[in-house]
Amino acid sequence: MEGLLQFQDDISDIISKARKNLKKSPQERLTPSYVQIRLTNLDELWQQFNKTHETLVRESESKEFRSSQYYVKNVYDSTEECFIDCKAEFLSLLHSFKSEGSCENTEGKTSSSQVKLPKIIIPTFSGNYLEWVTFRDLFTSLVHNCQSLDNVQKMYYLKGYLTGEAEQLLRQIPISSENYQTAWETIKSRYDNKKFLTKNILQRLFNLRNATGESAQYLKCLIDTTCDCLNGLSNLGVNVSNWDVMLIFMLSLKLDQESRRQWEFFSSNNSSSDVLPTFEEFKKFLTDRARALEALEANKPNVSKQQVRPKTLHVVNFKCPYCSEDHKLSSCKKFISKDSESRRDFVRDNHLCFNCFSSTHLARYCKNYIQCRTCKKRHHTLLHPVNSKPANTNANNQEPSSSETGQSGATSVQGQVMTCFSTGRSYEQVLLATALVQAKAQNGRNYTLRALLDQGSQASFVTEATVQYLNLKKVSDKGIDLLLGAEVYTQVLRDGIRRSPNGLTVAQFTALGWVLSGGITNAKIPRSNIVTFHSRIDDDALLRRSWELESDTEPTKPLLTEEEIQCEDYYSKTTYRDVDGRFVVRLPFKPKDPSYKHDTYREIAEKRLNSLEAKLNRNTELKNKYKEVMNEYLELQHMERVSDPQKYLETALYLPHHAVVRSDKDTTKVRVVFDASCKGRYGVSLNNNLLTGPTLQADLRYIILRWRLSPICLAADIIKMYRQAK
Repeated sequence: MEGLLQFQDDISDIISKARKNLKKSPQERLTPSYVQIRLTNLDELWQQFNKTHETLVRESESKEFRSSQYYVKNVYDSTEECFIDCKAEFLSLLHSFKSEGSCENTEGKTSSSQVKLPKIIIPTFSGNYLEWVTFRDLFTSLVHNCQSLDNVQKMYYLKGYLTGEAEQLLRQIPISSENYQTAWETIKSRYDNKKFLTKNILQRLFNLRNATGESAQYLKCLIDTTCDCLNGLSNLGVNVSNWDVMLIFMLSLKLDQESRRQWEFFSSNNSSSDVLPTFEEFKKFLTDRARALEALEANKPNVSKQQVRPKTLHVVNFKCPYCSEDHKLSSCKKFISKDSESRRDFVRDNHLCFNCFSSTHLARYCKNYIQCRTCKKRHHTLLHPVNSKPANTNANNQEPSSSETGQSGATSVQGQVMTCFSTGRSYEQVLLATALVQAKAQNGRNYTLRALLDQGSQASFVTEATVQYLNLKKVSDKGIDLLLGAEVYTQVLRDGIRRSPNGLTVAQFTALGWVLSGGITNAKIPRSNIVTFHSRIDDDALLRRSWELESDTEPTKPLLTEEEIQCEDYYSKTTYRDVDGRFVVRLPFKPKDPSYKHDTYREIAEKRLNSLEAKLNRNTELKNKYKEVMNEYLELQHMERVSDPQKYLETALYLPHHAVVRSDKDTTKVRVVFDASCKGRYGVSLNNNLLTGPTLQADLRYIILRWRLSPICLAADIIKMYRQAK
């Protein structure tokens, strides 16, 4: 069973390669006898493949056949499709040879109108220089030199066989008898570049990849690619007959070690040291070597290449060996509270690693490169002896206490965050310059804030809490190598201060020289922002914040622009309700004398109306729906007819309108939309003259939170809401 399946795979590969080799074959090889022999060989291979398939089908009930890649991937159907396509191309070539002869024999006997265009099979050309020679020779032989085809038909074939870049080159040239010769010369002048074609072929030849191991497939690919490149160079007139030594040297370096070794034995046994091997001998060696490797590979068990590798996932639960709680030993408060000797005894008695406190290995096998912060030796900082002197420490820094050392050790175990610090005791305090300031929020409420005057800061900062209750907008400076504290600042200060004319920048004389501080304007020096964020996550604060968010269902007052505030004030002053309860509003014009008054809109509105009427006349149902909507406007007094004296008022504004059809709606399938953004003759619209107001709807978050408070939610739509306002 295994041998039959391997036999089927080999034949399937040969059939699939037959079509590829046909496309790679040079023009002089494509003769009728050559094509006929390849066609006969293809039929014999298919008969063997079909016969073996029938044998396998009789054993289709076996589990080995059902689980094979031949059955799973349906190799028979794919091979059959490949065989049909390949045989069709061979037959088309034979037919083209016959039609070419008939074209020459029947010249002048048959008019062009009686010619039945044959189906000429030529590979399409996309602009790839490596495919140009094959396409040029095939097209010249089958189409360009065929006397029975006129120039229009040749032009049609030429544009039909081009794709991609080549097709775009002739896209602007129409199909005509006069344009064929121009189009053909255009294609030839672009791609018939002997120098560039030679460069591409040589690049393909010299860029062959090296072998990664013994592989018959690689050796066959190496032979095919090399022969293809040599044939291409020969077709371009390059003499490659004396390239044997160079090719053998270059290709032998790309072989695997064993194949190179076998070649040295082969060349030594077949010729003396004074005779150089030829390329044909080297090609014969590679062919025999590939066949031998194929035979060896056929005897190997058919194991799927895509082996499923098992994945192991480890779930680690930290359990302190000292107190049996869920944390690491380095974070155990009870363990840290002990003295250094007690901690070392506990680690030694429990056979733990002196470096990372792991129970799976000893310190000599520990892969953790973190060392003691005090003495830089291979043990944990918590196990450092108290009386031992630290290595490479600053003389000005005092020794940290045991509790401080424990905290640093707890940080180092994780290996993700490294905190370096130095502590010391001092009875002096630094007085920082702070001041109480009054800040006014958007809602008008005053807040008292404590501000710190920082001489080492290039920007002013505010806390997140202050931003929240002041309801401030968030907006979006060279590096500092040394940060001097306020105690140093007071020592270096000297008498002398100068201010800039605008008062933004101050020059202060110090022991270090004149230093500048303050703001500058029109600075052309590029600045880079370095931002550091420190976040302290508190579970209680997060939970409290979540409760406050859910309890705050009323939206906060949004921040408005100056134009939005002006628009809102205008509506507040001018809007009122009439005796019927309807709102009466006025349009919020920006200028006192709107520019739309000096423009004309009537002609545009009439053109839109005529276009709409023509559209409605083509659809009776839509026209009737439109009439119903407009009659409804009249009945509800949402519009009225314009009197004759008002038709020609200079200040009148005509808004174009159109009908919008929504067939998916159950109630209003047709509605009328007025275009207030339509620009007149001078490019001005009604909307250009109106103020833009704020968003009327509340934030979606507050709508959802408010909706969650009630057990029942009602959704409704106010019919013709905007038309209720006058």
